[in-house]
Amino acid sequence: MDLISNIFSTMRVNASIFLHSSFCSEWVIDLSDGNLATFHIISHGDCWLHLADREPVALHEKDLLVLPHNASHLLTNSPNPPRPDTPRNTPAEVISGTTVTLICGTVDFSQNYWNPLVEALPEYIIMPTLSSRGATLTNVINSLIDECERNEAGSEAIIDRLSDILFIEVVRNYVKKNHGSDFLIAMSDKKIGKALEALHADPGNNWNVQNLAEVACMSRSAFAERFLHLIGTSPMSYVTRWRMQHAHCKLTETTESIGDISASCGYQNEESFGKTFRKEFGFSPKAVRRRDTAAEINEMLCVGSEDSAPVKTLYSSREANHLRNNNEATFVDVRDANIYEQGHIPGAVNIPELFHTLSMTTPDGLQELETSLVRLFRKAGISNDKTVIVYENNLDSQFGASCRGYFLFVLCGHPNVGLMDGGLDEWKKEGYPIDNHPVQATLSHFKAEIHRGALATLDDVLMSFEHPEIKLLDNRDKDEWLGISAAPAALYGDDFVPRKGRIPGARWIEWHEFMQCSDGVFRFKSQDQIFAICAQVGLYPDDDIIIYCFKGARASNTYIALKLAGFKHVRNYYGSWNEWSRNASLPAVSAKLLG
Repeated sequence: MDLISNIFSTMRVNASIFLHSSFCSEWVIDLSDGNLATFHIISHGDCWLHLADREPVALHEKDLLVLPHNASHLLTNSPNPPRPDTPRNTPAEVISGTTVTLICGTVDFSQNYWNPLVEALPEYIIMPTLSSRGATLTNVINSLIDECERNEAGSEAIIDRLSDILFIEVVRNYVKKNHGSDFLIAMSDKKIGKALEALHADPGNNWNVQNLAEVACMSRSAFAERFLHLIGTSPMSYVTRWRMQHAHCKLTETTESIGDISASCGYQNEESFGKTFRKEFGFSPKAVRRRDTAAEINEMLCVGSEDSAPVKTLYSSREANHLRNNNEATFVDVRDANIYEQGHIPGAVNIPELFHTLSMTTPDGLQELETSLVRLFRKAGISNDKTVIVYENNLDSQFGASCRGYFLFVLCGHPNVGLMDGGLDEWKKEGYPIDNHPVQATLSHFKAEIHRGALATLDDVLMSFEHPEIKLLDNRDKDEWLGISAAPAALYGDDFVPRKGRIPGARWIEWHEFMQCSDGVFRFKSQDQIFAICAQVGLYPDDDIIIYCFKGARASNTYIALKLAGFKHVRNYYGSWNEWSRNASLPAVSAKLLG
């Protein structure tokens, strides 16, 4: 495998389109708070790129602009700086006069630790339509424009894959031109390039400066000197860093044992490998593999701790209305669209997908979930700096759909998200206003920082079989726990397939036990009441608890109840029984045994 392919296969590209719209008159695309690599295709018309402390740059029809390092930038209709009151990120509702059509996307990597190839790229790259940018790149650009304009069934999946290819093609075209970065020069160097390609292809080889120099057909001293000059670090420091990147990738994307991964990185001693890994990342290989289990939760410095969850969870109707009057909150209605249109909180955006969105807890499944959620949040105008308040009719009216919405915002790292205590029912009882006009949201540039401390995966549940300190809590309805039904019987009926049963070793508390009703409004019980309910099945505030139900709503409801009561280590198994029961190879206490 060539060097470019090797780097991109280890650090998988995840690109997606977040905007395809037309603009006219005065307008601004403001990406001053971006946290991902960004690209823009000028599908129609001309515009200008504005970067801090640089002269504006003209962009023309069919040009491609790529910003590999999250650089803050503006796209505008003019070379002059935009006025403060110019509409930002707001496509034209009525097209008239000079029009510009843009396709804008972001690029992320499954492994964000270190990418020497992307690090070597400049602040921005423009691939003009008239340049020798290569037939493949031109064809990809034309295909992206065509798919965005056609918007047919399957277009979204095709667009995402074309976006991945687009970014890799940009890098390949740029490397061919051998621009001035030392790493790019090193890649093209006939001798150093050979050594780089060899160690990337086989990080487990017993590499040292001497045998790398032999691959490069150089003397040891000449090789070490030229390597340091071009790449800025010694050969063995580079080898160690790439081995650790390779190991991190395998820990998060495969089920290989830590011992096998250690050997694949050239370490005969697992302890030595662990020390090197911890020195490089600040936490152990086991912490990465276990993804925040209780024993090592404080070591996961890069993926968020329990403290990163929002401080305030429940908002009364009075508090919520105060935030609404001061334009300090975005309200998210998770009910179905036809119910939302009958009456909702004024200004509330409708995201019913938060109740229905499913995902497997494989790396690919979670990446797909993150991508789809970010797309939904951007389309709904969600920003990172404005409080989000999620609601439904009541806290239990859709099996806790608003709780599921809250959990997904927490999972995406939103810093300030809460629930409407009592839901819309309480809002109406207090006499606050209701609107029945659908809200047309303004596109935002929401950025996600996945909070893994809230999430449990299938691997984490399997880990509980080996570590009894991890306790599973099944909070499904009683007929599901008893194996009469596989899912909520009210929705699916008793005979719904997949398997009926439960995960071995799980304890059971029906989700409704944590709630109480007063005047028709459901709220969570007190801390003492929740403690007592959990103690009955041997669950205590310092335990590491993984909750599961059928699809995640009821588990999210219980997740919130336990967090409100002060339980320290609580995770929601997002795949839940829906994922577990469909895999016949996974152990389950069957309905026959339960009966």
